[in-house]
Amino acid sequence: MAGAAAAVEGRLDAQTAFTDFDILNFALNLEYLEAEFYTVATTGQTISQIGMTVTGSGASGATTGGSQVALTGTALAIAQEIAKDEQTHVKFIQTAIASLGGTSIAKPAINLGALGIGFSSLASFLTLARAFEDIGVTAYGGAAPLISSKVVLGYAARILAVEALHSGNIRLQIAQNNIQTTALDGPHPAAIRFGVLSHGQQRAYGSAYAAAGPVSRLWRSEPDLGRILPVRCERPVQHLRGHCRHQRQQRREQHRSRCDYRQPEPRHP
Repeated sequence: MAGAAAAVEGRLDAQTAFTDFDILNFALNLEYLEAEFYTVATTGQTISQIGMTVTGSGASGATTGGSQVALTGTALAIAQEIAKDEQTHVKFIQTAIASLGGTSIAKPAINLGALGIGFSSLASFLTLARAFEDIGVTAYGGAAPLISSKVVLGYAARILAVEALHSGNIRLQIAQNNIQTTALDGPHPAAIRFGVLSHGQQRAYGSAYAAAGPVSRLWRSEPDLGRILPVRCERPVQHLRGHCRHQRQQRREQHRSRCDYRQPEPRHP
């Protein structure tokens, strides 16, 4: 299995000669999308309308669809903070590309209303926000092994850290507001061990997802590692998990061998 995975990885590397500028511009495209989503949702304006640069290599397209969402309180404050972060990411990547002697791509045409969700309510907004943040986290994580420059890798790591914070924050709001979201993967055995899911919930997973509590709903929205890092891992994820279980068993056996659990022998007068 390891040899087959390595062979597939080799074929992919041979077919995809990406440069660091390609990766940065791909990331910039994603940041354009996220910045537009949060900016329109919190202000009703596009990033171009608030004065951000959207020109570059190629023709710049208009952003259409979407509208300001009726957010209040904590939800509004968090959305506004994320909007500023995404706007900063756009500017940061544009500056990084220029500092390395490259040319940023222009913002493409974006239709925020294409999916039909994201702007009608808090639940709709958080549902789409979760999807965007998951895309951001997995995109930067998946691109990291392809980056040649340590400088560019450092840039990507800084943005990835912020995107991960966004993802966790959005997931927390989904749980706190008891919002139903689509399950992406089955429950991990650790969820039972740590008390996140009961045995009954695991058996009923999928058929009774809507009845699960908010904490379970928060956990179940987590993407599986196997979907984030396909092919590039030389061993399948299930094998790695089995290896981890084997290590834990070894530690338990070593601990038992170091400890004497025998009852003390009675003393004779």
